[in-house]
Amino acid sequence: MIKTQITLLKSLTLISFIVLSLHSCSTKTFNLASSEKTNAKQIIGTWQLCNAKDSLVITNFDHKDGQKRIKIITPATFTVIDYIDSPNEMYAAFMGSYNLKSDYYTETIEHTGRGYQRYLNEKNTFMLEIDGDYMTICAADNNYGPELWKRVK
Repeated sequence: MIKTQITLLKSLTLISFIVLSLHSCSTKTFNLASSEKTNAKQIIGTWQLCNAKDSLVITNFDHKDGQKRIKIITPATFTVIDYIDSPNEMYAAFMGSYNLKSDYYTETIEHTGRGYQRYLNEKNTFMLEIDGDYMTICAADNNYGPELWKRVK
């Protein structure tokens, strides 16, 4: 009984974070105190795109059954890969440099795979918020997002 209540409480906390993050995206402002600004170490890692409603991994990205998306952020670059587990293939990818200033994350696409050539040299800025193992990004100067990413461990 207690275990079920703890699981329910964790789920409600996660849902509350997602709702608040998406609300922040819709108003295009994050109400973070200056001490809570995102630092570069927080975003480094591998992230899996999730459904913002229930935080489950998206398995039909771009309406392709089984397709998932990951984002790998290093200290200097980012890479986004769309892939399908079976038959173990990458569908498309793009990568480039990024800049992080406070809670604004700007990607510059410098290399693309098939399907993404039209985005080459595109620069997109997002408002970014990290809470534990979840990262929410919202469009600041484009039509992308809001997106919820879960850190891959």
